[in-house]
Amino acid sequence: MTSYTDKGTAAPATYFTGNVWVNMNVIPEEGYNINMGTITFEPKSRTNWHTHTSGQILFIIEGIGYYQEKGKTIQLIQKGDVVKIPKNTIHWHGASHNSSMRHIALVPDYDKDKTEWLHPVSTEEYANFKVPVYEVENTLTPLAIMNHEQLWPELISKIKETDPDLVEIFDNFALDEVIKHDSMDIKTRVIIIMASAIGSQALTEFKMYVNAALNVGITAIEIKEVVYQSVPYVGFSKVIDFINAINEIFTERFISLPLESQSTISSETRLEKGLAKQKNVIGNQVLNVKYI
Repeated sequence: MTSYTDKGTAAPATYFTGNVWVNMNVIPEEGYNINMGTITFEPKSRTNWHTHTSGQILFIIEGIGYYQEKGKTIQLIQKGDVVKIPKNTIHWHGASHNSSMRHIALVPDYDKDKTEWLHPVSTEEYANFKVPVYEVENTLTPLAIMNHEQLWPELISKIKETDPDLVEIFDNFALDEVIKHDSMDIKTRVIIIMASAIGSQALTEFKMYVNAALNVGITAIEIKEVVYQSVPYVGFSKVIDFINAINEIFTERFISLPLESQSTISSETRLEKGLAKQKNVIGNQVLNVKYI
């Protein structure tokens, strides 16, 4: 019996850049037609460009890393990801700039496979994960950069120019550490942030997240609903500026106004429908409430 948690032995510098360890877990000589090993990469270490005639499958078990196929952009890979590499595809994989990475690599149909090792991944090629627009981006984690780009692709931030130290601390915290703590999907997270921005009267941040909402696929109707639902809690006078902000952003992004009506009640049915909805939320005890 062997353990995949052991680091194994140092990988040959002929095929790898940086500090890499290889632990071969299953080999063909043991009677299996696969080659499977656990590879541990220190930050910035990686394989050379290479191909497998049988393809390859990577199971990311620790850390954050990069994967790239020739002619395509670098992808961020992290714990829990499964990377299925097509046959005869020129590619490389390794750790990210600021994190180590471990994966289990499996080559199927080993008796038919031929691995061809090519040239090392240059420093310039490796750095193409994200070409920094600002110096501060050199100190952001790959996950923070990825999440920022998902919300605001190609945004030129004035705050990064004037307050780079604050951006480094905040982005690494809010767009990396916080997100790692739960499995909330991106749309739910953005909707919650928009609602909290209204509650705290943070108009500038709200406008940022309206654009982010549209960028991640939240509909215009869903965005409006967040604002409409906030009226009973903070009052119309505190919501009007947020409605105007949404309308300006929608106009800039060629979303026609007014949006299609979503109303399902009338003044005559409002009390009845509202009471039925409350029953669904908090139970039949609502019936004991006296309306005056």
